[in-house]
Amino acid sequence: MLPPGQSCVFKKNAKWQVTYILNCDENEEAKFTTFSVNLCKVNFVFNTKYGCESNAKLNDNEQQYGFFNSIKIIFLFLFLFVVYCIVFSYLNYQNNPEDGIIKAIPNRTFWKCFCESVARGFSYTYELIKTTIKKCIN
Repeated sequence: MLPPGQSCVFKKNAKWQVTYILNCDENEEAKFTTFSVNLCKVNFVFNTKYGCESNAKLNDNEQQYGFFNSIKIIFLFLFLFVVYCIVFSYLNYQNNPEDGIIKAIPNRTFWKCFCESVARGFSYTYELIKTTIKKCIN
């Protein structure tokens, strides 16, 4: 069987079509039941609670992945990074107050090199996209 949209060998000028049928079953997470092939059409049938109308749509307030959606994860990492910087800067400054606040930043050389590497990566990507667009236009 070829992927959907590819030419079907059983009918002239026809393309493969794939259909997923979700039947309502409140007790099942997702159970594959059958599939059928009819020349160039393939049907996959699932019994699942997501086929029920009550579970098909999420409320506006309800997130698909519960507490851990992407925005919350980004803010969680940002918060943890800020706490990391504050705590370890404080500890480094307490151990070596003569070095000053700038040298108290934890892993200062790593973060300096990391930021430079990210900047180089962005400039390389920008140049690569720019040359690709020029090749496509000409």
